[in-house]
Amino acid sequence: MTNEFTRDDIGKKVYCLRHGWGTIDDFVKGITYPVRVCFGTDDSDRRQSYTTKGIFTEGEKNQSLFWDEVKIIPPPRPKQKTKKEITLFRYTYKNMLDLNVIQTAWMTESPNNLPSFKLLKTGTKKIEVEE
Repeated sequence: MTNEFTRDDIGKKVYCLRHGWGTIDDFVKGITYPVRVCFGTDDSDRRQSYTTKGIFTEGEKNQSLFWDEVKIIPPPRPKQKTKKEITLFRYTYKNMLDLNVIQTAWMTESPNNLPSFKLLKTGTKKIEVEE
């Protein structure tokens, strides 16, 4: 089989992205949309026309009529990146066990008790983080 539809394809099953499975039931030469496809049962027949390349309407760039079913498997939805602003507390303290050690720590919360440390000064800063 070629990629184009011809008069020889009358009676063959085809798949359309819009309408599902159908059968080519006519081919009219000399017009823009010569391939006639019948979708549905005898009670609810729908007929649509396509170009020989399987294009459904004027202005479309992509083929919508195929020889076999086209399965589109979407990729998983990407995780949303959100920015959140948090405040960091800066603590400069002296270790009471060794008075020569001065330490600075950035924490996301105010420490409830630092029994072995003497707080010298505090400060804050805001940063953006991605979650």
